[in-house]
Amino acid sequence: MDNVQGIKVVVLKPMVAEKESTKGHTYIHFGGTLKTRLKTLAEAAGYSRKLNEFGVAIFEQALALAEADFQRQVKEAGEKAAKK
Repeated sequence: MDNVQGIKVVVLKPMVAEKESTKGHTYIHFGGTLKTRLKTLAEAAGYSRKLNEFGVAIFEQALALAEADFQRQVKEAGEKAAKK
């Protein structure tokens, strides 16, 4: 998205997939405090035996929020460009 002015994506911590399956799934190892945080939150939400399902739900929510934020940034950039 470098060619779109006004749109900024902030990568807090670069993540690299450890391996990719033959079916196209990407796997990332969650270790250390990230794993502990995810497990603690999952258990608090009642997902003690279904950590993967909770992880997918969290990712879907984060993705929806990121998409909405991106659309807001695109709209704001378009409005700024129109004012010039």
